[in-house]
Amino acid sequence: MYEDDIPKQWKSVYEDYQNTKTAFKLHHWSEFTKCMTCWIPNCLLKKFGIEENSMILAWREKFTLCLIIGFISLMLFFINIGLFSFLCQKVENWNPQKIYSLHGFNSTNPWIYIRGQIYDLKYIYDYKTSNVRSSYIPNDPIQRNKYQSIIKDFLGKDLSYIIPPNISNPSRASKCRKWPTLTNHGMWCDTKNEKRNHIVILRNKIYNMTSYFEQNERYLGEYESDYLLNQKGYDIAYFVHNKVKKSDDFESCMDSQFMIGKLEGQTEGCLISYIIMILVSIILVGTVAIKLLVALYYYWFMSKNMSSIRNHHELPENYVITLITCYSEQEEEIRTTLNSLTLAAYNDENKLLFIVVDGVITGSGNSQTTSDIILNMLEIEHWSARPMSYCYESVGENDKRTNMACVYAGYYRFNCRRVPVILVVKCGKESESNDEKPGNRGKRDSQLILMKFLSAVVMNKKMTALEYDLFKKIYQLTRIYPDQYDYVLMVDADTEVHCDALVKMVQAMNNDPKIMGLCGETKISNKFESWVTMIQIFEYFITHHLGKAFESVFGGVTCLPGCFSMYRVRSEKDENYFIPLLTSPAIVNEYSSNDVNSLHRKNLFLLGEDRYLTTLMLKNFPRRKTVWVSSAVCRTQVPSKFSVLLSQRRRWINSTIHNLLELVMVPQLCGIFCCSMQFVILLELISTTVLPVFFVLLIYLFIIGFRSGYIYLTLGVILLFMLFQVILILCTSQNLAYLFWMVIYILAYPIWNFLLPIYAFWHFDNFSWGATRKIKYSSEDYYYSKGYKKLSRYYLVKKYWYQWEYEKRYHDRERMEHKIRKMRRRLNRY
Repeated sequence: MYEDDIPKQWKSVYEDYQNTKTAFKLHHWSEFTKCMTCWIPNCLLKKFGIEENSMILAWREKFTLCLIIGFISLMLFFINIGLFSFLCQKVENWNPQKIYSLHGFNSTNPWIYIRGQIYDLKYIYDYKTSNVRSSYIPNDPIQRNKYQSIIKDFLGKDLSYIIPPNISNPSRASKCRKWPTLTNHGMWCDTKNEKRNHIVILRNKIYNMTSYFEQNERYLGEYESDYLLNQKGYDIAYFVHNKVKKSDDFESCMDSQFMIGKLEGQTEGCLISYIIMILVSIILVGTVAIKLLVALYYYWFMSKNMSSIRNHHELPENYVITLITCYSEQEEEIRTTLNSLTLAAYNDENKLLFIVVDGVITGSGNSQTTSDIILNMLEIEHWSARPMSYCYESVGENDKRTNMACVYAGYYRFNCRRVPVILVVKCGKESESNDEKPGNRGKRDSQLILMKFLSAVVMNKKMTALEYDLFKKIYQLTRIYPDQYDYVLMVDADTEVHCDALVKMVQAMNNDPKIMGLCGETKISNKFESWVTMIQIFEYFITHHLGKAFESVFGGVTCLPGCFSMYRVRSEKDENYFIPLLTSPAIVNEYSSNDVNSLHRKNLFLLGEDRYLTTLMLKNFPRRKTVWVSSAVCRTQVPSKFSVLLSQRRRWINSTIHNLLELVMVPQLCGIFCCSMQFVILLELISTTVLPVFFVLLIYLFIIGFRSGYIYLTLGVILLFMLFQVILILCTSQNLAYLFWMVIYILAYPIWNFLLPIYAFWHFDNFSWGATRKIKYSSEDYYYSKGYKKLSRYYLVKKYWYQWEYEKRYHDRERMEHKIRKMRRRLNRY
């Protein structure tokens, strides 16, 4: 049973169920965002120009996402910095010379120290009058003067010999009294010069027990005293904590009686924090190293066999449709793309160029509309010179959910080659005649024109008049039925495809039937146009040769770029059955959804349609593959102005985050736990969100390292990362020029990892395309000159192919009979 055969009441029940599920999820997310931003009133947002309810909701969603990203960043910062400060509390150690020079007689804050503990005398000694405060000395004037002179001599010195420990009383309780400690500082002691005394160590504290053993004292306990007598110069921490019954009382007694100082070195907390930092560094380096090894495995073992041709004398003969989406490109860019596809080493009769012009638009620097430019390049067949425009379901809101388009058929000639071309011009409805961009619905709508058409043909569903017109003209032009096409190659109108790229991609599809989508390597054609283009060269290289190569081993490339990707239309299961892939109703229906009512879905549908199409393919067919073919190469122009780059990366970063959020919830992806594609996507999602804090953390570690002298760990990690990139260059492209581009990329590291992500995060609620493509004006004369409105079908009708064919033949028969009757009347006159 086909989708069109399902009763309407069943369809409505299913649609209500799906809408209820979506509404349930959105309700919880909306309530959560309101809870997180309840302290920001709507009136305050309206004062800043955010007046509409939808804009307020989008702003609250954006702010909540920024709070979540900030929380993750703070956690990362705490693990690397805060945990170190918490565990490794700084304890300043003092020696006698340092205490006397800084806290002696002439100091405003005098100290004394007794048995390794420092005592602050700022409440007893008044440094302004250089006298002891009156409340601490006798009232007798003679005794007062003696106290003043004696205490002045003791400031900054050791008073252990004046105030010895109480060892005359046999009672342990009285001997082990605690002395009040007024500071957190510890006295430093050098154990190397204490060979004559009986020294023992408890963790970082040093005890001199010479007097205890010289007087044969045993009040610490018989067993304890015998053990301590044999542990001269050793650490007794294990004995105290495991053998002594009341270890806390024992340690307190040792502190009050015998402590003379502390060992200089690191505490247990510092050791733990250093271990954590080393483990984090090992995890980071290990992750990148594993990614590098997997990428090299792809390059050495997979890439060569992926697109290999067994018989070089026989090229693949699969039928391929090349979808070229146009908007406001210049004539030179469009011609370069068409020339490269025409010269592709592939049979001209087996490839079809399917061009879609997104609206009646004149690009900046053009004197004609984009559709007029392309029409002047083509040899239009006489039977399609004045096409009729038809209505179709488009992507948009309110009245933009329908659109008008017409279909041209012809050929493109270049260098003695001729390739069949179908040109679809989205001309817009009559109500859009005064709009700036009539007929414009976006790139996703242009892709859906072909996807819906192929889905209707492959699945034998009802089709619109526009889709039937496409069917008829494709067959009339090529003598090939549309359901015979196996693959769809999607390219942009400013992409130059290498001559062997199409063959490589088709052969990769033929070699592995599990592949449902693939992409090639995109290189930059305007490298030296500006510094903005130069900083992007190595970024493109590392994205393909490290990122996509790593994902290809798992069969889950998360982004097949729209500028150069190929999809399988359907997969043959056996002679009688097939599985629709790109033409799957689940993918077509979700990709054509107009239900874009949350910030998450707006980022998916309005900013990154190419990536979202890949996401839908992986969600619906998680056991199939999306891969990268390194031998298929194309070139494209990248933004040469920083403002354009900022706008482009804003869309890419935000789209990446929201698409990864969709994929991380798909448990059916290949692998198990840490060795699964789901875990790889989670790591990529986290790494994308923490890019700014990672940059700040790196700068902080550099500063702290230079101040303390311990910069080796940070420098070691950075040098390892650079070494990995050098190894990648030498083992893959073997082009030493990329070493220069790597240096340029490193110099622009603050832009890539701090400025661009911060800008993108704060503009989560900006769904515009910015200044990526500029237009000059829309031509109203062109809008009416082709007679689109005069011959248009305003109503949207869907019929099966045989019904459209019967209607066409019936009308053709009526017209033919009418012509015959007219001829007979003329003959009868004579």
